[in-house]
Amino acid sequence: MTAGQLRSSLEAAELFAAVAWARYPGLRSGSAEARRFYRRHRDAFRTAPAVDLGAIFVRNEGIAGNALKRLRAGRPFEEVARQFSIDPELKHREGRLGWTVPGSLPGELADVVKDLAVGEVSAPTAGGGGVWVFKVFGRRGGEVTPFSGVRDELVARLTARKRAAALQEWLREAGGRVEIPAP
Repeated sequence: MTAGQLRSSLEAAELFAAVAWARYPGLRSGSAEARRFYRRHRDAFRTAPAVDLGAIFVRNEGIAGNALKRLRAGRPFEEVARQFSIDPELKHREGRLGWTVPGSLPGELADVVKDLAVGEVSAPTAGGGGVWVFKVFGRRGGEVTPFSGVRDELVARLTARKRAAALQEWLREAGGRVEIPAP
């Protein structure tokens, strides 16, 4: 799809939505309908599991082994990351990547991170042109977002869907009898 085709498609979708809202202003979804939808599709409101991740990135296994030795000797992760990481951003952030969804990492790195317990440090793992040592500082996610946190957006989306369906039905029934003047 070209940029022009994408633009045209987006403009058509916006126009369709605007016509649906103008033609059916009283057609709305309410909280009760949104709650029923929420209950039926509860897993769709589950947050992705994430880890508060630290990383040390070095050139080779030997250097990674030295970093790991220091960590096992009790040196703080932040200190070891500043000393060993070759990535300037990791060095500056003392190895802290922050909250990360393991699935967003390349395959071999995601596999290592997803199995680490909180506080655990990984074995050196090759990937991305170097070697990584990870530490998980925390875990969260996998919880279902409460209805109160999604109610307004859900009502708006269900209302838009309901109006779009009504407009589609009206257009189908009208067939070729409706003329829409060009701007």
